[in-house]
Amino acid sequence: MQMLMQTSLLRGRIPCKVAGVCRKGDVLVTSNVPGHAMVALAPTKLSPLQIIGRALAHKTEAAPGLVEIIV
Repeated sequence: MQMLMQTSLLRGRIPCKVAGVCRKGDVLVTSNVPGHAMVALAPTKLSPLQIIGRALAHKTEAAPGLVEIIV
């Protein structure tokens, strides 16, 4: 029997797929693109359970790409 394992991270610096442009320090939440995050429009109105993490780098392209985040 073959078992599939998924990696789960609770805290730290990790690469994250981000859809759209983001700046260092932006709060990231889930997006409508499966498996990707996006910049939160109103981060002060979110509960901590809705936040994936904060961007540690800029991403200037609108196309999905990897950004290092802190969880």
